[in-house]
Amino acid sequence: MTAEVLDRARQLGSAIVASEEFTRMQLAQARLEADASYAALSAEIQRCREEVPRLLREGQEEEARLLGARGEELQQALSQLPSVLDMMDTRSAFSRLMDQVNNVLQFTVTGEIAEDARCSGNCGGCSGCRG
Repeated sequence: MTAEVLDRARQLGSAIVASEEFTRMQLAQARLEADASYAALSAEIQRCREEVPRLLREGQEEEARLLGARGEELQQALSQLPSVLDMMDTRSAFSRLMDQVNNVLQFTVTGEIAEDARCSGNCGGCSGCRG
């Protein structure tokens, strides 16, 4: 019986990998990795993060504060890049799919649904209890 359970788990994993949500997330990740603006901003943010502690150790508090503020500005700019927004959206959609899968598994095994996962009655985007 254990072999059958593991085989079904592999089948479920394969179905998840073949899902639209997973595919969209993988494509968004590839676009993010190819985004030159993302790479440049990420490198500059990393430089700021590495430089601030050094400036503080050297007693250059004002320079560290300014560089820290610059890093925060860059982080804000990075978070607004279309490739980053797309990645966040696709990760969120994939996370919702995984939550639904976990809820179905929990219900199937225990007959109960976690209090925070109860059905709202709106099945839009949900294939949980009736899918």
